[in-house]
Amino acid sequence: MTPRLDEYPKLLLLVQRLSVGMQLFFVLSGYLVATSFDRCISNGEGVGGFLLRRAAKLLPLYFIFLHLNIGLFFIFQELAPDLQPFRNSPSTENLILNNYIVHLLLLQGFVPAWLNTLLDGSWSIVNEAYFYIIFAALPMVMLRTSLAIAKIYAVSLGFAILFVLLIGRYYEGYSHYGFFSQLPCFVLGVFVRRIKAEPGFEESFAPWSVPVFIVAMLLMVGWVKGESKPLDESHVYAICFAALLLFSSALVRHAPGLLNKVLASFGRQSYALFLVHLVFLKIWWTLVEINGLQMNFSTALLTNILIAVPLSWLVSKILVDPIDRYFVHRADDWLKQQFQHISR
Repeated sequence: MTPRLDEYPKLLLLVQRLSVGMQLFFVLSGYLVATSFDRCISNGEGVGGFLLRRAAKLLPLYFIFLHLNIGLFFIFQELAPDLQPFRNSPSTENLILNNYIVHLLLLQGFVPAWLNTLLDGSWSIVNEAYFYIIFAALPMVMLRTSLAIAKIYAVSLGFAILFVLLIGRYYEGYSHYGFFSQLPCFVLGVFVRRIKAEPGFEESFAPWSVPVFIVAMLLMVGWVKGESKPLDESHVYAICFAALLLFSSALVRHAPGLLNKVLASFGRQSYALFLVHLVFLKIWWTLVEINGLQMNFSTALLTNILIAVPLSWLVSKILVDPIDRYFVHRADDWLKQQFQHISR
């Protein structure tokens, strides 16, 4: 949808920096998931309650947008049969029964040829789901302390390196999107959560908060073409972002709890906004092609920033967010009923 991007080197450089956004989101997800897990364990809901809450958060929007994208494909086929299929979207070649079933079961993460087909960005969603399951399956003793999580992080880095070296020979692109490549980012988020819960952490490291925060920000801005093989540079960004999370609470210590609320709100909205925005871009570009409009790159970019992004946010808030809250609240009500039943 964005031709001739390579003709704008400064914008391309910006895109390169922003392309690691998913890894930063995985770090944030690990942090929030660990928080949710601790809350479920402390209030008696257990691992089952944790998984139910995660499923209520993730699956409804995934299934809605999966079928919405498939429906749009059939509509676009009728309106503009000659329109070239969008990248990472349904097409006549990939919209087959086997692929559809694989997506229903969230198994496309194990099938490189179908990973980015029926729903753009679904690779990150299924990686989230896999992490939830693995996190819940680990023995509790491996999840309680920062030292235990640090050991898991070291092991996950080893798996990531092996995955890239072995699988990357045959599926270079898949070696980036595969779950084992992204697992260290999730674990980093859990590590930050455990470190922040250590007694005396805030008091001991408060003087270092601002310097570490600034250094991490500078590294994230400057590190674009650095070499970190066999893993890509996204892991360097993930470590810097983990440092930001770790020391950011001291910067808002006058408003306790504010940081967690902001992060939770961002985590709740990000997937919906991303998926809604993709739908708007596809509809908008199809209308441009159908009407034979000529739009240069600058006009297309400004239209996206000024119209598509705000409209996506509005639709996400008005339509998608209530759906998300409905399923989350239903899961919450059911768990409360079960807890009351057990208490009796």
